[in-house]
Amino acid sequence: MFFPEGSEAAESFTRERLLRILEGRGDGVVRGLRAMGTKRGLTGAKKKTLDKVYGYLAGNLDRMRYHAYLSKGYPIASGRH
Repeated sequence: MFFPEGSEAAESFTRERLLRILEGRGDGVVRGLRAMGTKRGLTGAKKKTLDKVYGYLAGNLDRMRYHAYLSKGYPIASGRH
């Protein structure tokens, strides 16, 4: 949404956000994504995609305690094969 799909910038941006989520900073990722969308004035399909991502993350933050799970040695997986 913020960088060309498949670009190095997009991959780096995504990797950084995923790491933050794994470190237990998902709330900041959610707030940051919303702020970036507003600041950049996303509209149309990009705004719709951001709203979907934002909604998913915000709605599941309480289950995304990956930092706690990883510190106990638990595997992180979706449960799908």
